Parts: sequence; C-alpha cells; structure tokens
Amino acid sequence: MKISKRQLIFLGVIIFVTLIFIMAHLSYKKIIKVVEVDNIYENIFVNEINIGGLKKSDAQKKIFSELQTPIDKKIIKFTDSNNEYEFSFKDFHAAYNITSAVQKAYDYARDGSILKRYEKIVALKKSPLKITADYGFDNNFVKSKLSELESKVYIKPINASAKRINNNFVVTAGKNGRTLNVDATLPAVIKLLQEKCEGKVELIFDLLVPKYNESAFKNVKDVLGSYTTYFNNVNPQRNANIINAAQKINNKVVYPNEIFSTNDVLKPFTAKNGYKNAPVIIEGKLVDALGGGICQVSTALYNALLYSELEITERRNHSLKVGYVDYGYDATLAGNYIDLKFKNTTQTPLLLESIINENENTNSLRINVYGAETRNKNHSIKFENSLIETIDAPPETIVYTDELEEGTKKVETKSKKGYRYKLYKIIYENGAEKQKVLINSSYYKPMRGTIKVGTKKS
Repeated sequence: MKISKRQLIFLGVIIFVTLIFIMAHLSYKKIIKVVEVDNIYENIFVNEINIGGLKKSDAQKKIFSELQTPIDKKIIKFTDSNNEYEFSFKDFHAAYNITSAVQKAYDYARDGSILKRYEKIVALKKSPLKITADYGFDNNFVKSKLSELESKVYIKPINASAKRINNNFVVTAGKNGRTLNVDATLPAVIKLLQEKCEGKVELIFDLLVPKYNESAFKNVKDVLGSYTTYFNNVNPQRNANIINAAQKINNKVVYPNEIFSTNDVLKPFTAKNGYKNAPVIIEGKLVDALGGGICQVSTALYNALLYSELEITERRNHSLKVGYVDYGYDATLAGNYIDLKFKNTTQTPLLLESIINENENTNSLRINVYGAETRNKNHSIKFENSLIETIDAPPETIVYTDELEEGTKKVETKSKKGYRYKLYKIIYENGAEKQKVLINSSYYKPMRGTIKVGTKKS
C-alpha cells in the first residue's frame, strides 16, 4: 500500500508528539525525585555549616557539634582577692537557637507548585541559602546564677565580743563582712557572653559592717542577776556534766533582741561533746543517761535570769521536785523539745559568766548575767512560791515475785504526792511593795509507787 505524503507528515507529527510526551514525563519524574525528598536540600548552610542533604536530626547534631559545643566549653573566671571561681557558658545557658534554624532550612522550597519548588532547588546550586542561628541568653538567668555564687563568697560580719578573764572584761573587736553586689558585677559578665569571649571578672562586693562594735560593751559591767546552786561529790559523772555544761555557757554573749537557747549551746548531748552517763528524771524515775545533771545548770541560769528581770520565753519544770531548788524555781531540759530560752530585752549586749568552785565536800555553781544596769537604785525584787494544790498519791502497784520469801514485802519505789505551785515576783520601790507579778505555774505529777510481794515458798 502506497503511503501518501500527507500520511507521512501526520505519522511524523504523532511520533514527534509522542517523543515530546515521553521526554516530558521523564523530566517530570526527575523533578519529582529532586523535590520529594525528606532531607534538607543541597547547598543550604547554617552559620557557614553545610547541612545540605542531611536529615533534620543529623543536621542538628552537626551544628551542635561544630557551633554549640565550642561555646559550651568557654569559661568565665570570677576572682576576688583570694579565690577564683569558674562558670562555663553552658552554666549561663548561652546558646544558639539551632532547632529553629534547622527547621527554617528544612522548610525551604516546601510550599508552592512542584515546578516552582524545583526552580528554587535548582537555584541553590548557583546561590546557596545561608541561614543564621540566633545566639543569646537570659539576663535574668545569668543574674540568678551569680546569686548562687553569692552564697560562696559571702562573709558574715562578726560582732565585737567580750569575755570575763581573771575578773576583768576583755573585749574583742568585730570583723567586717562582705556580700556580692550582683547588679554591679553583672555587666562585665553580660559583655563576655555577648562577645562569646572567655575572660576574668573581678567580683564587686558591698562591705558589711558589724552591728555591734567595741563601744557597745563600754557599759557592760554590771551584774544584773546572779544565782548560786550547790552540788556534792557523790556522783563524779554528774559533776563532770555540770562542769562541762557550765563551761559551754561561760562567756556567751547575747546581743539585743537575740533569743538565747540553752539547748543550742549545750547540745549535742553525746560522749564526744563531753557528756557522761548520770541520773536524769524520765517519767518520774531516775535513770542513767548522757548529760545527767545539766538541768542544775539550766536551773541556775533560770534563777539568774529571774533576778536580771529579762524576758524568759520558754521554761518547763521537772516532773518531780529536784534537790537543789524549791518548787517553782527549777528549769529542765530534754532533747530538742524542752528548752530554757530568754530574750535580751536591753539596749546593750549581755554576757553570761559561770563559775565553778570545787571543794572537798560541797561544790558550787554560780551564774552571773552582766549588762548595763538601767533599773532605779531604789528598785528591788524578791521571789516567793505559793502552793496552789496538793494531789494525793495513787495507790502503789503490787508486783508479785518469787525473788522474795512468801509473806515478805519490799517497797521498790514510794508513791509521791503531786503539787501545783505558782512563783511570784514581788517588786519594791523605796522599800515599799509596789507590785506582785506571776512568773510561772508549775505542776509536779503525783507518782505511783511499786511494792514487791514475795511468793517464794520457804
């Protein structure tokens, strides 16, 4: 069959169009292959770091390693006259916003038509995309970090103090302290962080002057109150505890408005702190415990404070009467929950002095409270206790035992009556009674005794 010229032309057109279509299809597949990838497109940089062709996670790791890690290792040294302290840039949270920069890199050429996106990707070959990861830090965080340093460099001012040595007052001068001026130190730190430079920063301090200097003690020479109590040599362990506790109180200074805690001065009640086992009253019974006898020291202090007319903020009586003072005049201690506390309500410091006199038969403990006397010379006081109630002793507990012969009895502990007392301060002016003030109310528990009855057959 003879093909006409027209048919040959038509056939050629069909072949040409088919080839064009095939070529276009192949090109589109190539475009799709270039555009539809999950990696960051080639020739994209963040802070001059090429992350083209990487997954987001790998790009972040690469930037962190090359950009953030060197920053983290940079050091700022803080110095004072004697010491040096180091903080890294990482401590101050100085950082690049890598996540945002990588996301921006990944998002490039991700929207619009396929051809438009392809054009942008192809254009990267001639004109790479350069993205900047922002660098920064939080000034408030830097300030709070410096505040942590403040606790390390802080030096507490020391007030002037005094001691009684050989019946004389010896005053020790106070010492200045310092505190870090965070606001004044901050600008130098900010500058180094902004410039990404290591360096040294001289710490700037504010001077802290003691509240009480030597002149505060110039009038501390009067005995405001004094009390003496006595103890024998029957129990050397108990005596050792009294002497140990008295020494811990001796020469303690209490500044105006300060609250003195006897427990805080005497504890811990351990062998390492000088205490020995000696009798103490626990639940109405005498048992051996570390520190037995120290309540005689707290009682002596209590009475010296009464005569000083200071504010006693905490005091508790024993459960039973003690042998060294009358009802209402005692002050017990126990662990961290029973204490003797007083407040310095005067305008000058107070000095406590304890004096032990050891003799062959009877020893004495004297406690003096020194301060500046402001009471009228015609003012005087005395104390008296008053019995309010007597509580009958409960019947003895009978304990049967084969330790004793049948029909025999033995009083193990005696029952004791209980008492309620009130202690009063009587104030005199020019020898005439002016006022009677209730000082404390004390309750001494009735105690149940024990009688053993024998059951052993003869």
